[in-house]
Amino acid sequence: MAGRGAWFGRAVIVLVVAGVLALGGAYLTLRNYLHSEGFRKFLSTKVSRAAGVEGEFSSFRWDGLAVDTDSFEGTGTGRLARLRADGLHTEIGFGGVSRGVWELKGTSVRRLEAEILASRTEEEKETPEIDAPVTKKERPKPWYPNEVELRGFDIGEADIRATLKDGKVLLLEDISVRAEAGRTKGSYSGEIRGGTLGLPDGLLPQLAIGRVKARYQEGVLFVTSADATLWGDGRLRASGEWDRQARSHAFEGEVQDVGLEHLVRENWSKRITGKVASDFTVVGGTGGTVARGTLGITDGKLTALPVLDVLAAYADTRRFRELVLTEARSDWAWKDDVVSLTDVVVASEGLLHIQGRLDIRGEELDGELMVGLAPAVLSIIRGTETAIFTPGERGLVWTRVKISGTVDDPEEDLSERLIAAAGVRILEELPGGDKVLKYSQRYLGAEPEEVIRKGIENFDEAEKAVRETRDLLKGIFGK
Repeated sequence: MAGRGAWFGRAVIVLVVAGVLALGGAYLTLRNYLHSEGFRKFLSTKVSRAAGVEGEFSSFRWDGLAVDTDSFEGTGTGRLARLRADGLHTEIGFGGVSRGVWELKGTSVRRLEAEILASRTEEEKETPEIDAPVTKKERPKPWYPNEVELRGFDIGEADIRATLKDGKVLLLEDISVRAEAGRTKGSYSGEIRGGTLGLPDGLLPQLAIGRVKARYQEGVLFVTSADATLWGDGRLRASGEWDRQARSHAFEGEVQDVGLEHLVRENWSKRITGKVASDFTVVGGTGGTVARGTLGITDGKLTALPVLDVLAAYADTRRFRELVLTEARSDWAWKDDVVSLTDVVVASEGLLHIQGRLDIRGEELDGELMVGLAPAVLSIIRGTETAIFTPGERGLVWTRVKISGTVDDPEEDLSERLIAAAGVRILEELPGGDKVLKYSQRYLGAEPEEVIRKGIENFDEAEKAVRETRDLLKGIFGK
């Protein structure tokens, strides 16, 4: 029995030693392959396929199972046109060898640059495999892992430039990214911190990114939360998703405490002030992007608007020159560079109420507003209380106003009608004024308001005609 026990003990020791030697040999074999040129080519091919580019790592510098390289650079014919990563570091783990994968752990990139061209099609994205000229000794054995598993990564600084189909550019600059692998293959969760996001013209200005939490799975990027600041004081919060395969995106959120002067042209920044808050949804796909929401203005104030100056002059009151808004809100929509404001409400309690709609197509304005005024105000503006305004809701008198012109030079038709109506009232009160009114209707075939309005529009041309008809006017009014 003692002999048998000794024999069994020696057999166990031999097996253990053989196992250790086998593991040591396997480790050395794998390590030697990792340090070979063949592995660098293999890893270049895997990263190129995953990114959809044709690229290659620069030479590797090994320290045990840790490796550093200066850069990876690749170009592609798909949407990812260019990719460059500098200062790369990773560690190779053998934990996935039994599953046929190389584990990449502790991966970091000092700086990453990417250029995306959205106009390219998915079919162009296919990248041919790199045929690396490796020797027979460098070629992987069948039992070597032939897949790569990225367990997580850190990017210290990244710049991403995306050119959209319409030629406009979206920029992500100076962001830092940290991600870790999820439970399912190819899924990751992580966050973005710092940097700026520059959106295409027509939406929002450059955003200072605070923190973005996201998850990527099966080609879909889910943004669970995002916050950023606008112009220092404004705040933005959003969430949504971007589907790479479906080429669609959908986001929702809100902005708060945005100074109204930042949203209007420079020549309007002193005319209208206040703080803006708005919810929003942004939905896009192959047919384009549509954004919509509802905004409100707090602490609003209107100053030195032309139509208000006219009302102030005729009403002999300064209350119109600087209006404190008690209510200001509107639904809005944005598509194809057209901003549509609907259900507009702007009110100054006891004095003015405006409601209607306004479209901004590039630089052009097209709108129709209903303007309501307190009757007491109109009692001072001679000639308008019945000729232009009619009684309506809220105990106000109302008139319709057409908005046209451009953003830099807006036009409205109320001022001319106020002047014309007041002119008619003045003529009525002048000695012989009734004769002028009858003359305009009988011989000019037009209402007095129309005659006065056209006279205002064509003052320079009418100057000669006025001189020629002075004798007629003397005859009507007397010397």
